[in-house]
Amino acid sequence: MIFETNFHRSASFLRFKKDIDAPQALEYIFSLFSLCRTTKSCQVTLKDAFDFECALGLPAHIDGDACKEALLRSEIIKPVLDAPNVYNVVPFEKENGKLLASWKNGKAGGAPKHDAIKNATKVTQVEEDPF
Repeated sequence: MIFETNFHRSASFLRFKKDIDAPQALEYIFSLFSLCRTTKSCQVTLKDAFDFECALGLPAHIDGDACKEALLRSEIIKPVLDAPNVYNVVPFEKENGKLLASWKNGKAGGAPKHDAIKNATKVTQVEEDPF
């Protein structure tokens, strides 16, 4: 799981941090990235304010709906078209393309095991008995 270099100084993160007025904002983003890692997808399904509160580990004084709006305004998440309550985590998708590709290929069966390749390419010759 990779964060963009200087993500904590990026305009989108600083906007999010300002909107929710919380010094621990980076912890909430880390929780969001961890959710992506757990589900092996850059898309997360969060149905309501309670889902946002639980997924990001928000304290009681930060409302889940306010956090959702801050994430949308800062473009850290974007709604997926034709999929209600599904959001694309933009920085995760940008920085973790190789990881996402590996997950996608793994679902499709992935690469064959090393032994299978070795055995498939081994050429065997049968020598005839000279007698």
